[in-house]
Amino acid sequence: MNYKRLFRHLLILLWIFIPLNIACDESQMPSLWISEVKWQDPQTGIYLGSPSLVKLTNGDILVSFDYFGKQSTSNVTSIYLSKNNGLSWSHLTDLKGMFWGTLFTHKENVYILGTSAGVTFRSIVIMKSTDNGATWTQPKSSKTGVLLDDGIDGRNPLYHCAPTPVVIHNGRIYKAFENLTAFLPGMRGYNAFVISAGVEDDLLNASNWLKSSEVPYDTSKDPEGSRNTTGWIEGNVVEGHNGELWDVLRVNSTPFVDRGALIAIQDDGKNTCFNPDNFITLPGGMSKFLIRKDQKTGLFFMLTNNNTNPSYPAQRNILSLYVSKNLRNWVFAKTLMEDNQGLPFVESVKSTGFQYPDWQFDSEDIIYLSRTAYNGANNYHNSNRITFGRLENFRNYIPNALK
Repeated sequence: MNYKRLFRHLLILLWIFIPLNIACDESQMPSLWISEVKWQDPQTGIYLGSPSLVKLTNGDILVSFDYFGKQSTSNVTSIYLSKNNGLSWSHLTDLKGMFWGTLFTHKENVYILGTSAGVTFRSIVIMKSTDNGATWTQPKSSKTGVLLDDGIDGRNPLYHCAPTPVVIHNGRIYKAFENLTAFLPGMRGYNAFVISAGVEDDLLNASNWLKSSEVPYDTSKDPEGSRNTTGWIEGNVVEGHNGELWDVLRVNSTPFVDRGALIAIQDDGKNTCFNPDNFITLPGGMSKFLIRKDQKTGLFFMLTNNNTNPSYPAQRNILSLYVSKNLRNWVFAKTLMEDNQGLPFVESVKSTGFQYPDWQFDSEDIIYLSRTAYNGANNYHNSNRITFGRLENFRNYIPNALK
């Protein structure tokens, strides 16, 4: 018997099978996401932001996101498509002149509604696709998608938004925005408002859109010591239980956490009104969250960066699902993403973020995107990934107190 030859064959078999076994073991470990839509090398100085997604009528999933950072051009949005339920993604196109956009479908068409840029000149613009995201209209005038481009006292327009819900209510389509009216400390210079249009209107024609009154930030309930940081942005339009419509906003309140605000949307979108009693305790209210109403249960579901240590108000290394009956009282349901790199808590907070979630109901599931800073990101804010996840049978996680 040739022992040397036998030994060599054994080594080859070990080399083949041991790595396969290790890979198999790793594949069985719980993953933080199903797939990555995009990875960006942080060394480029370009980061990934503003994820939005929509399920198309043919079952495909369409995704958008943009780019930020000193080396980026803050008026480009990329469009990606998955034909296999989010397992993999292909790049369709890039949209110049779109930033902070929200994808939505209406009458068999796809739209993206946001601003023209993220820097010194920000009009509100909308684009339309009739071929499931492959090609898009260009907003060149008030008849082709430039909805609002007026500034204040001769200044450039400075409108602001995030990928938050587009809601149909009583025959009108609504989306929340903010207007930077003054460069005040923190976020106090942002006024909140909504725009709306009839469901039968041409959504590319600015004359069909109504802008509500603007609501400046109310400082009357600011906790002592937070006044220089406070303000509201990134509102969610949500339909309440009794047919009322709300703009639910994140409230910056460093060094305090978990504040939100409810602004009433009235008169078919003509007016907005705020009562200081409508400041609420909102888990994760320091960061962008997203709320949708489940028509089957009547409950409100929210993906948010719930804070677990008030000493770190900017914490975004946990993404969770919360549920509410009334938009005011929120109950924890399930953690969706939590840093698993074994980092000390302080280091994890500094370097990891599962943030700016966008999500949709998908039958019995929730599908969601995260602007993810993980394993190589230079800090929690400068995200190096757009990741996709799914929570199956989401209603199974409704807390008993709300059943």
